[in-house]
Amino acid sequence: MSRGVIVKNIEGNVTIQKEGKITYIKGEQKLQPDAEYQIIVDEKSYALIFNKAVGKQKQDTQFLMYPKSMMMVRTGNGFIQSACVVLGMVFGTMPAGYKMSTHTAEFEGSGLIFADDNGNTIIAHTGDIIYNKLTGAAIQMDAGQQVAISMNAISPPQPMEERFSQAVKVMENLGSFEASAIYKTAASKADEFKAAYMMAMKELSAQTGYDISNLDNELKVFDDYKKGLTKKSEESTKIAEEVTRTTFSEAAAIPVSISFTYKELEGIIDSVRIEKKQSSSMKVTIFLKMKNNRAKPVFIFWNEECRIINKNNEIIDLEDYSIATDFSAVQEEDGYLVFIAKSELDNPVIQFGKKSAPQHSIPLPIPPTV
Repeated sequence: MSRGVIVKNIEGNVTIQKEGKITYIKGEQKLQPDAEYQIIVDEKSYALIFNKAVGKQKQDTQFLMYPKSMMMVRTGNGFIQSACVVLGMVFGTMPAGYKMSTHTAEFEGSGLIFADDNGNTIIAHTGDIIYNKLTGAAIQMDAGQQVAISMNAISPPQPMEERFSQAVKVMENLGSFEASAIYKTAASKADEFKAAYMMAMKELSAQTGYDISNLDNELKVFDDYKKGLTKKSEESTKIAEEVTRTTFSEAAAIPVSISFTYKELEGIIDSVRIEKKQSSSMKVTIFLKMKNNRAKPVFIFWNEECRIINKNNEIIDLEDYSIATDFSAVQEEDGYLVFIAKSELDNPVIQFGKKSAPQHSIPLPIPPTV
C-alpha cells in the first residue's frame, strides 16, 4: 500500500477539489499534506481514500465512498487528520483518537455513515459510541444496528436497514474490480509463456538431444492455465458488474398509532418500516411499546406468540426482535419486531398468541403498493 493519503478511483467518476481547483481521478492520486480536500463520487461510482498507519498509530485509515457521496478530508503529514461526510453513504475506519463526523454526528472507530440533504445522519454497522455534535448526547451501539442523529436528538438503536446490509455486501466484493484486471492480464501472458517454453525446450533438444516427444502434452499445461485464469477473470467481472448495478433499497416508514392489549400488557405500535430486499422479498420492521401495569410479572415469548398473517392465510414468522421477554411489575419497554415477507403484503395483520391458544389479530395499515 502506498505511503501518504491516497484517493483511488475504483469505478466511475471521482473528483477532488482543493481551493477551487477540480481534478478528475483516473487511477490513484496522492493528496498533499496539511490541506483540505472535497472528494465527490458520481452516480454508480466508487472511491477509496486511505493511508497507512503513521507514527504511533496502529491502524490504517480507510474510507470507502459509495455512489453519489461527498466528504471533506483534512490531511496531516502523511495521514488523514479528520474526515466529514457531507452527503451520501461512506464506510470509514480511523485509529483511536481520530474522529469521523457529519454535520450532526461524530464517533471514533469504524462504521457506515449516511448523511442526507437536511444534515440528518444515520450511523450503522458499528459497535462504537455515537455522539450528537450539537447536544452532546451519546449512545452505545451494537453490531447489526443503526441510530439516527438530527439537529437536536439521537434515536434509540434500531435494526440495520436493508441498504446498509447491501452496502456491506458491496464492500466485501469490491476486490473483484482489481481481481478481474489481474486475472485478465495474467491470462494474456499465458501464450507468451507457452511460446518461450516451447522455444527453450526445442533449443535444449537441438543442443543436447533431450527427448521432447511429449512436448505437446507439456504445453497443454499453459492452455489449462490460461483457461483457468480466463474463467476467474470472467467470474470477477460478473461480480464487479453486479456491484455497479446495485440499487440500494430505500426504507418506507409508515407512522401509525395503534393501541392494543395482550396478556394484560398495554401495547402501542408506533410505526412500520418496509424495505424491499435485493430479492423479491420484503423486510417488515414493527416498532412498538409494551407496558405492564400489573403488580406481578408477565412473560412473553415473541418467537412463539407473534406472527404476521398475509393474504391467503400465509404465515410470516418472526425473524428477529429486540423487545424484552419478561416484564416485571409496572414496567415499560420499547423495541422492534422484524419479519421477512416472501411476497407482496396484502391486508396483513399482526397476530399475537400461541398457535394452540386464542389469538389476537391487529390490522396493519400498509398500502398494497408498498
